[in-house]
Amino acid sequence: MKFRSKLLILLLAISLIPLTSISFILVKGGYEEIRNKAEEGLLNLVEAKAEYYDHTFQDIAQSINGVAFHISSVWGKGTYYNKSYIWISPDGKGYEKFEEDMKNFEFIMPAFQSIIRETEEINLMFLGMENGVCFLSDAKVVEKLMNEIKHFDHRERIWYQLAKERNATVWTPLYIDVNTGELVTTVSTPVFVNGKFIGVLGSDLLLGTIKNDILDIRFAGSGFPLLVGRDGKIFVHPEYTASGKRWNESFEEENIFDMKGLAEVGDEIKNGTTGLKLITLHGKKYYAVFSPVNEINGSLLFLLPEEVITRGINEAIKSIIPLLTLVFIGTILAAYLFSLSLTRPIEKLQKATREIAKGNLDCIVDIKGKDEFADLSRDFNKMVEELNISRRALKESEEKYRGIFEESTDVIYITTEDGRLIDINKAG
Repeated sequence: MKFRSKLLILLLAISLIPLTSISFILVKGGYEEIRNKAEEGLLNLVEAKAEYYDHTFQDIAQSINGVAFHISSVWGKGTYYNKSYIWISPDGKGYEKFEEDMKNFEFIMPAFQSIIRETEEINLMFLGMENGVCFLSDAKVVEKLMNEIKHFDHRERIWYQLAKERNATVWTPLYIDVNTGELVTTVSTPVFVNGKFIGVLGSDLLLGTIKNDILDIRFAGSGFPLLVGRDGKIFVHPEYTASGKRWNESFEEENIFDMKGLAEVGDEIKNGTTGLKLITLHGKKYYAVFSPVNEINGSLLFLLPEEVITRGINEAIKSIIPLLTLVFIGTILAAYLFSLSLTRPIEKLQKATREIAKGNLDCIVDIKGKDEFADLSRDFNKMVEELNISRRALKESEEKYRGIFEESTDVIYITTEDGRLIDINKAG
């Protein structure tokens, strides 16, 4: 193997092995760094969204509490009513018994309309009284109760019973709305007049409204959000539907403690903490990111396929590969040129040496640069020059000797020690 090949292999080994190691370390480190940043960004996104949802639900609850306070302050001051917006539980009969209570319609209806105008998420508002009178913001609901349902008692509904039982503003579990037949949740609060409980004020938020208008979290078209209560019940799920059930049939939410994979984050949801975990759900890896939404006594849980993150990281890594390839090619080219710069002067000296060995003392080496190879070439050229001088001096001496030898009148001859004649001049 030639010296140039050996030198090139050595240079490549010295340069490419560290470069390959460094590239591997950089790529691996970059992968981890990008992954950590993606996870951090995802956690920050969900935390910010949870805080936003918390404020949204708080605003709705505060609006309901404001209306409840307003009703308490103006109760008994009304002068007229509109039966089209009033239902008498349980069968829509006996309006004449409640004329004084129904006159509060004068102040209740403007408050309903104001809140509905200001809060797009609210679908329906109502005030159900302990005596059976129920004010509703939509006359079509009363018409439906009168003509289709015919028997409806708001005092048996979960929104009424929870607010009365807990004596506080509450968010109900999902149930089937009597008006739309869709899944709905209600924020409801008890109403007092002069310290006496008279009924419950509530407003409906359809599940579709919560999923599409409030839970607007998106991530590259993948993943989906859930609202989960502290007890593990999934309050909002993208696959929830009424499934054809009637308004007076019960609806049971799924519970993450009963679901393999999601149960891993159950304790974090229960404790209201913020965090991120990699879980396996239906045989697929997901990032489960969670953050509390205190107003509904639950948490936002966002599920994102791991492949969404890794796909983005791999694309980022792939964009680096062409650059690394150029660096490798550049390194190989630099090593080749460097080895060439080292071996070319040696090859020139080798060629010149062969010419001198043939007797060509006129051969000189072309000198370029100021390195050790250039110095060696200069010394070589000086040596050849001195050989030329010695050769010319020898030739001149030989010619002089030959002239004396041939032209002398004396006999001159050369013999060996044993007497053999080697040469003799003309005179001899």
